[in-house]
Amino acid sequence: MAAHRNNRPDRIEAENLEQENSAVESPEMAEPSEAAEPSEAKGRFARWRAERERVREAEIEREQQIAEQENRRRAVLEDPALEGLRAEESALGSSRGAKRTRSLTPVWRRWLYGTLALVVAAALFVGVVFFSPLIAVQTITVKGGSLLDNTQVASQLQQLKGVPLARINEQRILDIMGEDNALQGVHVQIRPPHELVVTIQERVPVAVVKVGEQYSIVDSHGAMLRTVAKAEDARVPLIDTDGVKPAESEKFKTIATALSAIPVSLLEQMKSAQAQNSSSISFTLKDNVNVLWGTATDNEVKAKVLSSLLSATASSKDQGASGAIVRESGVVYDISAPNFPVIRMP
Repeated sequence: MAAHRNNRPDRIEAENLEQENSAVESPEMAEPSEAAEPSEAKGRFARWRAERERVREAEIEREQQIAEQENRRRAVLEDPALEGLRAEESALGSSRGAKRTRSLTPVWRRWLYGTLALVVAAALFVGVVFFSPLIAVQTITVKGGSLLDNTQVASQLQQLKGVPLARINEQRILDIMGEDNALQGVHVQIRPPHELVVTIQERVPVAVVKVGEQYSIVDSHGAMLRTVAKAEDARVPLIDTDGVKPAESEKFKTIATALSAIPVSLLEQMKSAQAQNSSSISFTLKDNVNVLWGTATDNEVKAKVLSSLLSATASSKDQGASGAIVRESGVVYDISAPNFPVIRMP
C-alpha cells in the first residue's frame, strides 16, 4: 500500500508533462488566428470575382442589344419599299459631315476668307466709284461769276462729261479754266449721281485805272482783272495813278486800303477816289457828293457811318425819274472822325 501511494504522484506529474509537450508540438492549437486569415482573404476574392462576372455579363447583354438594334435598322433600310428613307438617311449623313467639316475649319482659314471678301468688296467699290459711268458727270452747273462769264466757263468744262465724279477736284477745274487774273479759285460740289456744281471765286475789284486808251479794273493789290472801254462801265471808282502802274503806286496803295473795306453796294455809287497824301483820302459819288475819308484807318467803321448817312439823308423827293437817289450837288460828308461825322451843305 505504501509503495502504491508513493508511485501515484510520479504518475500524475508524468501526465501533466505529456500534456504540456502535446500543446507545444501542435501549432494549429497554439495560433488559431493565423489559420483564419487566409480563409477570409479567399472569401473576399471570391466575392470580387463574382461581381466582375456580373458586370461582364451586363456589358455582353448590352452589346447584344445594340447589335440587335443595328441589325433591325439595317433590315429596315434594306427593304426595297423604303428607298425614300434611305435617301433621307444619306442626306442627313451628308449634312452631318458638312457640319463636322465646318466645325473643323481652322480659324486662320476663316480669317483668310473674310479678308479676301473685304478685298473683293473694296475692289468693286473702287471700280464703281472711280471708273464706272454709273456715277459720272452728266450735268455741269457754274455760278458765282461776275468778271467771268458763267456760260463760257460751263462750255469749257463740257470735256468733263462722262468722267466719274470721284476723279474731279478743284485743281482739275482750274487747269481746264486756265490762267486768269480775275480767277482766285473755285469750289467744287459733287451731287451724285451725275451733277457737278462749280462756284467761281473771283478777285474783288476795288477801282479802275487808265492804261493807255483803255481802263483796267484792278483789285486791292493792283492786279489787272479786266479791261473796259469806259470808266463808268467798271462800276468802281476811278483812281488817277499819274501813269504809274497800280502795283507800284503809293497813292494807289493808300486809297485801295480804304476801298477794300467798303461794300460793293457802296463802291458802285462812287465815281472817283483821290488822295493828296496818306491822311487826305476823299471820294466823289456819282451824284457829285463829296466824302472826306481822312486816313486809311477805322475803314470798316467809316464805311458803316457813310452808309447810314446816305440812307438817312435820302428821301422820296431826292429820287429822280429813274428811281435813283439824286442828292444836292456839292454836299460834303466828313467822316474822317467817324464818331463825330459832319454834313456840310453847299
